[in-house]
Amino acid sequence: MANFKQYSRYFNSQIFHDRSNKRFLQLRASIILAPAEDDIYVTISQTYINRVDLLSNDIYGTPDLWWIICDCNNIQDPLKDLTIGSTLRIPSFDRILTFMQF
Repeated sequence: MANFKQYSRYFNSQIFHDRSNKRFLQLRASIILAPAEDDIYVTISQTYINRVDLLSNDIYGTPDLWWIICDCNNIQDPLKDLTIGSTLRIPSFDRILTFMQF
């Protein structure tokens, strides 16, 4: 397992070598967390258009967990898939830490 920055979206990825010994990164699967009572729901305003990192910072205290929000809401491209008025489900920070086992 590779060492990536805490909260990195690559936290559970692995580095492999091909036959010519070139390294490559095998990406992790998307995080799937079922809805829970401690989830919060946020309606997207102009502030958060194209800025899931700002939403992550406001909710979790770090911009680094933007990818969790995208995974849990099936957002493939945060620059195109967010619209004003859409509602996002945000899992609790405790659930994320438990899932990631930090």
